[in-house]
Amino acid sequence: TGTCTGGTCGYSQDLWGLISPNVQHTIRVQGQNPYNSSWFDLSGTNKTIRCSLPPSVDLKVNNQDGTIHLTSPAQYLLSWTSSNADTCTASGSWAGTKGQSGSTNYTGITTGSYTYTLTCSNPIGSASDSVTVIVYNPPAVDLKVNNTDGPLTLISPASFTLSWISRDATNCSAASSNGSWVGNVVVAGNQPMSGVPTGTHTYTITCSNQYESASDSVTVIVIAPLRGTIAVTYARLLLFAPSLDQPAQTLTGEVTGGVPPYSILVRVRAPSGAQFSLNRNGSTWSVTPENSGDLNFGTTEEGIWTAWADLTDDFGQTYRTSSVVWEVAWHPVHGRP
Repeated sequence: TGTCTGGTCGYSQDLWGLISPNVQHTIRVQGQNPYNSSWFDLSGTNKTIRCSLPPSVDLKVNNQDGTIHLTSPAQYLLSWTSSNADTCTASGSWAGTKGQSGSTNYTGITTGSYTYTLTCSNPIGSASDSVTVIVYNPPAVDLKVNNTDGPLTLISPASFTLSWISRDATNCSAASSNGSWVGNVVVAGNQPMSGVPTGTHTYTITCSNQYESASDSVTVIVIAPLRGTIAVTYARLLLFAPSLDQPAQTLTGEVTGGVPPYSILVRVRAPSGAQFSLNRNGSTWSVTPENSGDLNFGTTEEGIWTAWADLTDDFGQTYRTSSVVWEVAWHPVHGRP
């Protein structure tokens, strides 16, 4: 209550704690007639006031602040909340009036940099928040050996060509398990290789842009050439030697290189020209009177006998050994070898 003197009234009132923020209040001042105790509004004292707090806003993309990177075509969600705001307005890569809270979904966004800003205001000020989405194409690279994806199997010493193409890459680097191909390379090109020794060799190319990298590898398996030997146990034998208590022939052989398992076809030609074959396998083999099914093996005709072996490995390589010979006589003029 104030006091009026000579028609002038003085009045003060602390409203702290009496009014709520962000709510409009109407205040009026009344005077009392000292003669009849009635109350009346004092002229010019009706006031509308509002106590506002500063606004704030929080804008996120995929529930994150700041800048995010996504691959094209991108999908993401803008979401925001605000407080103490009357209006919110979008700018930058979006536009228009927005609610005090909400979300907007984006799909199929192509490459580019997109900055979204939201400004929320009330009578005493404004606040802004921004997020940036960078949409990019990821790099890709395709490495081939002799125009195939591999693995490729070749015979030593091997020669082949590595070739590659990349997309959306700014630089590429090469690496290999044998150390023969390393360092920076062009983003598309080829590299001939020669004299590559036996072993399993892996070649890798990695291409990058400012956001990420991609790699591709090929494998080359270099195998030794298929080789083999054949040997006779006796250079000279008696005709039907076992009947004279003498040995018949035994052949032995060995297979090297190639890719096991091996298939061996032992071919034998008698002095008369008649031929027959026996199948064997493994890296070492033998033909004996016992395992050939003929206890007189290699002694049933007089003259010069010949034998050789045709080899095949699992890779499909073939190899024919040199021939071996032995002589069979009907009487022991040559003696035992």
